Amino acid sequence: MIGAPIGAAGIGGVTSTDTSAPFLLRPDGDTTTIGWIDPVGGVIDIYQNIDEITASDSDFVQSNRTFSATVAPLAADLKVRLYDGATMIVEWTHTDISDTFVDVEQTLTAPQFAAITSFANLFIEFDDDQGNVYRFQLSDPPGGAGAPVKVKYRYRKVVG
Repeated sequence: MIGAPIGAAGIGGVTSTDTSAPFLLRPDGDTTTIGWIDPVGGVIDIYQNIDEITASDSDFVQSNRTFSATVAPLAADLKVRLYDGATMIVEWTHTDISDTFVDVEQTLTAPQFAAITSFANLFIEFDDDQGNVYRFQLSDPPGGAGAPVKVKYRYRKVVG
C-alpha cells in the first residue's frame, strides 16, 4: 500500500459577497471525523486546523486514505458537500487531484441559496470516497445573509 492521504488546508468556509450583509462562516466544531486527522494525528477539535481566515499550508486536516499500487495508483477523488442540517444543498466532486494545493471558490446558485433554511445549521463535509468522512459545523453569522454566497476551500493529495 502507498500512503497518500487527501488533505484540506485553510478552509475559509462560507462567505457572502453581498455588501449589505457580508459575512464569513468558518468551522466552529467537528461533527464527524471518521478517518480524518490533524497534522499530528489528533482527532479531537481538528476544525481548529482549518478555521483561519487566510489559508495556511501547514495547518490542515487529512484523511487516512491509502491507495493500492495495483489499482489506480495514487488516484485520489474528493467530494465536498454543503448541508443545511440533514439536507444536502450541493455537492462538488474533484477527481484525480494532484499534490499541489488547489484553491476553490464555489458560488451557490439561486435555488441552492434558497434551499438554505438556517445559516445557523450549516455544515461542510469532505468525503474521500473510501469511507473517510469529515463533517464540521460552520459558525453562525452575526446578521442576515444575502446572496451571492460562496463556499471556499482548498485541497491537495498528500503523498508520502
